[in-house]
Parts: sequence; C-alpha cells; structure tokens
Amino acid sequence: MTQPILSVRGLNVRFRGRGGGEVHVVRDVDFELAAGQTLALVGESGSGKSVTSLALMRLLPGEPRCRIGGRVLLEGRDLLYLTEAGMRGVRGNEIAMIFQEPMTSLNPVHRVGEQIAESVRFHKGLGRRDALDRAVELLELVGIPDPLRRAQAFPHEMSGGMRQRVMIAIALACDPKVLIADEPTTALDVTIQAQVLELLRDLQARTGMAMLFITHNLGVVAEIADRVMVMYAGRIVEQAAVDPLFAKPLMPYTRGLLGAVPRLDIFAKEKPPLTSIPGAVPDPAHPPKGCAFNPRCTHRQGGLCDQRTPPLEAAQPGHDVRCLRWREAMEAA
Repeated sequence: MTQPILSVRGLNVRFRGRGGGEVHVVRDVDFELAAGQTLALVGESGSGKSVTSLALMRLLPGEPRCRIGGRVLLEGRDLLYLTEAGMRGVRGNEIAMIFQEPMTSLNPVHRVGEQIAESVRFHKGLGRRDALDRAVELLELVGIPDPLRRAQAFPHEMSGGMRQRVMIAIALACDPKVLIADEPTTALDVTIQAQVLELLRDLQARTGMAMLFITHNLGVVAEIADRVMVMYAGRIVEQAAVDPLFAKPLMPYTRGLLGAVPRLDIFAKEKPPLTSIPGAVPDPAHPPKGCAFNPRCTHRQGGLCDQRTPPLEAAQPGHDVRCLRWREAMEAA
C-alpha cells in the first residue's frame, strides 16, 4: 500500500460510568488509509463503529467524561494532540464526515445553501456571495436538480435522498483528503442508495480522497470497499480485502453476518437457509470474560474461549482474525 494519509494506532475510547468507573467502548483499534482507498468498518449496532468515527473527528465529550487514547495521524500530525482551535482548522477541511441522520444533523431554521456556504467561508475565507455560488456548484455536483432554487430550501422541504446529498455536499465543500461516511445510506430506499453510492465512487475517482465507510450493510460493502474491518464489542475481530473476506471469512462472527444476507448470486433450486446469530452485542459496561463473542459463538470451547482474550493474528498475508479456534471453526464450516 502507498504511504497512508490516515494512520490510527491503538485507539481506545473510555466513557465515565455512572458509578464513577470507566466503560471501555473502543479497544486497541489499528488501521491505515491511503489516498483513493475505501475501508469499510462493519458490525452490528452497538459494536463501537460510530464512536470510533467520532473519536477520529474529536467530536466526543472532553475529559473527564470521555478519554481517548492512542494515535490518530493525519499526514503525520497527531489529531489527538491538536488544540481545539487547531482541530477546527482540520475538521471539515482536511477530514470531513457525513453523519448518519441528515434530518438531525442539518439545522432546520437555515437554508441548505447557507449551511454549505458556512464551511467554505470558515475554511477558505470566501465572501458570502462567492461562498453561496460555491454551494450551488456543490449541489449540482451531488446531483440535485435545479440547484439554485434548492439552495434556498429548508431541510424539511427536501426528500430524504436530497437531504443526504446535501450532507455529502457539506462534507465535500473543502475537498477533504479523508471522508468518513457514517452509514450514509441508512433509511434510504434501494434506488436512492444506489445513486448515493455511485456518487461517492465518482467523487472519489475525481478527487482521490480516502474514505472510511461505516455500515452494517454487507451488500453495500461488496459494492464500494477495497478492504473490510469487522468490529465487535469495540474490537476489530477480522480484517482483509473484500474478496477474500467474502469468499472465506475466518471469524465465526463474520460468517454469522454473511450468513444472514440473502444470496442472489446462487441460482440453485435449494438455496442455503439464512442464519441468525443468537443473543445481542454485550453491554460494554459488563463485557463477558475471554472472547467477547464467546456467549453467542457455536464454536466456543469452555475453559478456553471464556478465559482468554484472543489476539488479532495474521492468518494469511493481509488477512487478520481475532479467534482462538478459527482453524477448527473453518474445518467444521
């Protein structure tokens, strides 16, 4: 891989609990992201995906309510050690984010053109007129028809797909080097979802930006990502390029996620039944002993999986897995 734009090392996020202790939500996350690359972060709700993205953007509460540890290097600068004033110069300019729900992220009392122009005026120093012209250009870029008129609209006057495109326009206003997309296609119908994904691919090809794409939709991952990280209970449990991970997942949790997705590429009369993973993601305030997935895993071994926390090991070149019994699980699959 070429020199990474974003390098994350040992990222940990802890929140202060109600009883005065700490709740460890994100644990020892490592990854690198190069120009033009799309890295997907997948997992069930409650796995720690959105907290990871907010930590990278420094949008979590400050100490003592929240402690962030590790290193987040954006072209060599550690974002965790920047002052808030310094971070404001980076956030939205060099690293930007598409938030999960546009209706709660957009200001309901300001026109969408003004909201896009605000970022351009702050980071690029443009005047109001020039910034509004740039907002119209961005609305056209993201495929909104009649952009001059739509720039005068309020968020509630737009459809869900249009609001999501406005969020993309805000994120791309200053041509960021890294884009974090936190479930940008959630609650969109499949037609609009396909359009948003095509838009992101096209913009990435034009600008060469790196993208961290957060989702629980593995169908979207297959379309847009180069590499995949699977997160469970705050830890990365498997990571690999898209094709090897879909063809031969090693972690039982990853196989469970893939087993719950309908396979339209299988034309046999008797298609394999969909599977489900029993139970739910554990409460981070009360994690299970040993492997966090062991209470839900069909391949767990008592006295081993419930006692030892597995390391993330290289099973194959470029394919890492966090499981003590992945070899036995593969033989049984």
